[in-house]
Amino acid sequence: MIAIKEHIAKQFIGRTYRFKCDCLVPLDIIGVVKDYEMSNNEIILLVEHNSRLLHIGVNTPSLYIEERF
Repeated sequence: MIAIKEHIAKQFIGRTYRFKCDCLVPLDIIGVVKDYEMSNNEIILLVEHNSRLLHIGVNTPSLYIEERF
């Protein structure tokens, strides 16, 4: 069996999303999820954007995502 958060995180890999967040550091990017990490029971998505790898935590309350095709 696999933990539910691991299963959810794996669904993001290889897909393109727009990430938007109105937090301390405003974020509005489009990128491909390359991998994920688990940290203190939080999913951290590793997103490639403009040849950079960004770490985006999904526990951010004001985070919105939209899948791009």
